[in-house]
Amino acid sequence: MNLPNFKNLTYKNIKIVYERNQVWLYKDNNLLTYECLNRFNDLNTFQLHFDIANGHCITTGLGLLIIESNLLKCNKIKKLTVLEIDKNIIDIQKELNPDLMTQLNVIHCDANTYKDECDCLFLDHSLDQLAHSFHYDVIKEEKINLANQCYKNIKHKKFLWFRIIQDNSYEEYLLLRKKFDTLPLLTKEEYIKYETAKPFGRKQ
Repeated sequence: MNLPNFKNLTYKNIKIVYERNQVWLYKDNNLLTYECLNRFNDLNTFQLHFDIANGHCITTGLGLLIIESNLLKCNKIKKLTVLEIDKNIIDIQKELNPDLMTQLNVIHCDANTYKDECDCLFLDHSLDQLAHSFHYDVIKEEKINLANQCYKNIKHKKFLWFRIIQDNSYEEYLLLRKKFDTLPLLTKEEYIKYETAKPFGRKQ
């Protein structure tokens, strides 16, 4: 697992907190994303991304740059585009990870309305009003609604993946695949191998 640079940093309404091998990203004092970096030593949370990535890939939500920093190491990828709605997150990552940012095609836009074509589509963004919510069922339902918008607007020739999927049972995954037919066809054993803990957490 290749990790980008992290440090305690505040830029306008964006704040990154990094301590004890954990990192939090806040916007307007609401938590956008959290990662416990220790778990990457034992389990590659984003392994499926790397296994299916090919050609032109689009990811949504720049966040902490963890997915992107690893996808850049994948020689099957010809171009990596990142959609990010918040200019301040783009700017803070330019300061923290300038080398990585120059390798990415970062587009300042709303991923929910953006239209394009690619080979693989990886969704990992959310609505700002969900940033303060820790009601998992609400987040899960809204993530699926957002995925449906992007699924229709961004034509992808090969695969779709979005992180909330990994908190479903295999049976639920098969039902989701009826709605999103570009999700990879996985056996139950493959799905269990890729399954990870919920990515949401709150700083204590």
